[in-house]
Amino acid sequence: MRAQALFREGTAMREARAGGRVVLALLALLGGSAAAQEDEGRRALEEAQRLAASGRKDRAIEIALTLIRERPDDPWRPSAHFFLALLYHERRQFRTQLAHAEEALARAPEAPWRDGAELARATALAGVGRALEARPIVERLMNGAPHESVREEAASRWKTFSLFGEPAPALSVERWLRGPVRDLASLKGRVVLVLFFEGCAGCSAAYPEVLEIQGRHSAKDIHTIGIAVGGGEAWLAGQEKRLHSIAADRSGKETWDRYQGAGSP
Repeated sequence: MRAQALFREGTAMREARAGGRVVLALLALLGGSAAAQEDEGRRALEEAQRLAASGRKDRAIEIALTLIRERPDDPWRPSAHFFLALLYHERRQFRTQLAHAEEALARAPEAPWRDGAELARATALAGVGRALEARPIVERLMNGAPHESVREEAASRWKTFSLFGEPAPALSVERWLRGPVRDLASLKGRVVLVLFFEGCAGCSAAYPEVLEIQGRHSAKDIHTIGIAVGGGEAWLAGQEKRLHSIAADRSGKETWDRYQGAGSP
C-alpha cells in the first residue's frame, strides 16, 4: 500500500500556514523583476499584487485575467500567469493553478521567478493526483533553487512530499468508534483515504465531498478513515452519514505526525 496525499486541504503545501507566506515571498520575485520596464502591463500587475495583499483577491484575479486576455503580446503576461497560479493555489483550484503555472513556464523559460513557478507547478501536480511527478521537482528546488524563499518553502513541503510513493505509515489512535482497522495491511488492494477532523468549518464543508467519494466507489475499492483530533470527536461521531472507520485521537499526535498532518480535514 502506498501513501498518497490528497491536496484538498492542508496537505503537502502546509496550506494554512505556508500558503500566504508563499504568495508574499514569491510575489517579491515578481516585484523584483517589475522595475525593469515601465508599461501598462507592469502597472496592471502591480495593482493586482497590491489588491491581493490587501485581501481583495477576486479583483486581483480579474485584473490579471484581463491582462492575459486583452494583451496577448504583453511581456508581463507570463508574470500574470505565475501570479494567478499562486492565487488559485490558495483557492485549492489545482487544475487551474497547474494550467497557469505551465503557461508561465512555457512563455518565460528564463524568468527570474522560474523556480517559484516550478514550485507552484509541483504543488498543483500533487493536487490533481500526479504526486510522483511533483516529488523530484520539490526535491531539486529544496537543494538547489537560487532564491532562499523558494528553497525554504520547498524544504517545508518536502516533509510531506517525501511520503509520496513510500509505504503508508502505520495508524496509531486512542480508540476506534466505528469499523476498527487492525492494520493497514488488512486493507491491501483498496485505496485508503485517511482524514483528520477537528470539527471546524472546513471539516463541515469538506465532509459531504468525502462522502460523495466514498459513495462513488464500492467498499471493495475504497476505505475511508476519519480520525478526530482536538475537539473533533463529538462532531465526527455525530455525523448522520458515516465514514467506513472512525477513530478518536485527542491526546496523541502520533498518526498526525507520521502523516505530516498540516490541517483539517
